[in-house]
Amino acid sequence: MCHAHSCQYFALFLARLGAIATLAFIAICAGRASARVIYVKADATGPNSGDSWSAAYTDLQTALTQAEWGDEIWVTAGTYTPTNDTDRTKSFVMPAGVAIYGGFTGGEANREERNWAAHETVLSGDIGKEEETADNSYHVVVGGFNAVLDGFTITRGSAYGSRNGSYGGGILNDSVSPRIVNCTIRNNLGHYGCGMYNLNASPTVAYCTFACNGNSIDTREGGGMSNHNSSPAVTNCMFNGNTAEDGGGMYNTSDSPTIVNCTFNGNSASNQGGGLFVFYASLSITNCIFWGNSAMLGSEICVLTSGGAISNYYHCDIKGSGGSGAQWNPALGIDSGGNIMADPLFVDVANPAGADGIWMTDDDGLALQAVSPCIDAGLVDDAPTTDILGNPRVGAPDIGAYEYASSSPTPTPTPLPPVPVRITISCDLSTTSASTADGKTIKYTYVWSNGRDHTVTHGPKANMNDILAEMDLARPGDLWTVTVTPSAGDVTGPSTTAKVRILNPDESGAAQWALYE
Repeated sequence: MCHAHSCQYFALFLARLGAIATLAFIAICAGRASARVIYVKADATGPNSGDSWSAAYTDLQTALTQAEWGDEIWVTAGTYTPTNDTDRTKSFVMPAGVAIYGGFTGGEANREERNWAAHETVLSGDIGKEEETADNSYHVVVGGFNAVLDGFTITRGSAYGSRNGSYGGGILNDSVSPRIVNCTIRNNLGHYGCGMYNLNASPTVAYCTFACNGNSIDTREGGGMSNHNSSPAVTNCMFNGNTAEDGGGMYNTSDSPTIVNCTFNGNSASNQGGGLFVFYASLSITNCIFWGNSAMLGSEICVLTSGGAISNYYHCDIKGSGGSGAQWNPALGIDSGGNIMADPLFVDVANPAGADGIWMTDDDGLALQAVSPCIDAGLVDDAPTTDILGNPRVGAPDIGAYEYASSSPTPTPTPLPPVPVRITISCDLSTTSASTADGKTIKYTYVWSNGRDHTVTHGPKANMNDILAEMDLARPGDLWTVTVTPSAGDVTGPSTTAKVRILNPDESGAAQWALYE
């Protein structure tokens, strides 16, 4: 029997093209033909099969063990822990290719109906004695390849262990690159990367808040986030109240992060880099605010140029930078234009989460006042179309995570574009020749379609094979159809059609395939 996990290759011979032509696909054996939604509701009383809200699993961990590539897990508001015992090594491990969504009430028919801000869904590492940190999970969440975590609060991780147990109290991404979206990552501890630790990883982190992670005594680097040999894309994020010896907000070494429309405020380091620490790294930083952070050296940003670090700043508001031009502080890195040094005039810097105490809601204190110099001062290139609350960015974007608006809508989940996957589909036409013995030729037209937004036609051409490469909008789980038609030349015959489904692409982005029908 053929199984998806066996990675055994096979060939499927399809309908004959004329008397001598056959289309063959080389593919990976397929598993299930369709994805599903798995439901989790802490107080569900049904059969607990996970197939509906009335039959939901009561334990998120159970759902994670049942999920397969392409599945979604919907989780209602409440608090979930990785284990019911005191095993600190237990975490919520994100299955590859699975999207996990929080913020439901338990009656939604569509994902768009949820409200993660109003219905907090908490993943907590507080598995031991309540409110004590010494017995908490080392990592609350462990990232998975091409997985999604959307609409959660991640809290109470305590990476105060040895070796692997000292990294990533909130989220640990080791050689995987998930998408972390619409999440609040707060009150996590550890030696390295309390909120998030990325090693050999390139996660997408967007519309998230990193708040009050780490401390100045035990956290050596990266209170909010620590990146090693990684290239995270961090967009529309808030870093506030995070603490470490180096890199209170974010620590970077041997990596190349991209940071766009983020706000770093109120972070601190007992040594270097209150907001940002850079060593042996190359950063691109656009439309960001660094204001009100503190450290012994480099209150806002510390760049150790002796380590080969390079930082490029585009349209940022950085305290102590001097702003673009002759007054720019070259110790920070490269002035790429549009940078300013002016009080951003936050609404209420003393109350960053606002009166409701909930991050990423309308009353957040680190939103901009109407007279802020950051309004319309950002760079349009690479700026997201919405801000951290989901408000549209119109015209020139504002600097920072918040776009000024006289009245803001209730925050709604903000979808991200699909993860780009480098696609290569190839098919071989098995014929004795592209021309007949009497000199007549056969030409074929190849039509590739995902049935949604891409149709590509190649030919007519005499080649016995065709390749479709680098379709950036292809996504895991997509179906692609190829129709091969002898459409020109001296010999004609019937068309042949085959379908394949994208499976788990490898780390280089090369897609794997399963025959669908």
